Amino acid sequence: MNILVLNCGSSSLKYRLISMPDELELAAGEAQRIGPKTAEPARIVHKRDKRESIHVVPMSSHAGAFDEIMKLLAKDAALIPGAVGHRVVHGGALFSRPAVITRQVIEDLESIQGLAPLHNPPATNLIKACQARYPRLPQVAVFDTAFHSTIPEHARTYALPKLLRDDLGIRKYGFHGTSHQYVVEEAARRLGRRLDSFNAVSCHLGSGGASLCAVVNGESADNTMGYCPLQGLVMSTRCGDLDPAVTLRLMIEAGGSAEAVEAMLNKSSGVLGLSGMSGDIRDVF
Repeated sequence: MNILVLNCGSSSLKYRLISMPDELELAAGEAQRIGPKTAEPARIVHKRDKRESIHVVPMSSHAGAFDEIMKLLAKDAALIPGAVGHRVVHGGALFSRPAVITRQVIEDLESIQGLAPLHNPPATNLIKACQARYPRLPQVAVFDTAFHSTIPEHARTYALPKLLRDDLGIRKYGFHGTSHQYVVEEAARRLGRRLDSFNAVSCHLGSGGASLCAVVNGESADNTMGYCPLQGLVMSTRCGDLDPAVTLRLMIEAGGSAEAVEAMLNKSSGVLGLSGMSGDIRDVF
């Protein structure tokens, strides 16, 4: 069976088509600079048979990027997927393990998309696009928050009233879990160390988002991201750690519009806000 694996980042869509169970990569690539225009045009870097080709195409959304990727795969009859696996950033309290995509799962994903406004909406739209193109194709979602379910209570609990924490589900979830889990397991393997006694700091430095993970005995003990992927390091267009009073001030300046402040902190800050020219560090240096 050929499995198409999709990794929906905030401004990119990575893909791999893998023949299972022999784990043979048939094709792979990445749609880059999805969304608002940057200094360089949007493009797809496509790899097949150890050859790489670059396709410059406009991609205003992840669903549009998926359509362009599928056009490339459709040129070869051998590249027909038998199932699709999706990386989804936030599972909230609803998903602690992989889930087969159903109508109910999509509704549940839509109900928690506010927890990751840069990632979950495009990921959900991507799942819908896959269903529209391949209605009989099985799809599975794998959640980035799952690896961080081992973060202890004292590290994941915010100093807020218990009623608010419980009713609103406000706590540290942690993100980039699939990446951190792979890095930890691979690092332990390469170093010849037992995973259950492996301690390290894992670094995920992506084009859109970035986080660090404290690993104790092979498990996540803490993550620089928290309730949502906005917390932590300075990122491409996200501000990272910020004094809560700054957010309150921005709310006043925005006339009480939470949507405007959320868009500012998620899409106009970070490297873009600091440089005033681009959210892509390659354009800055």
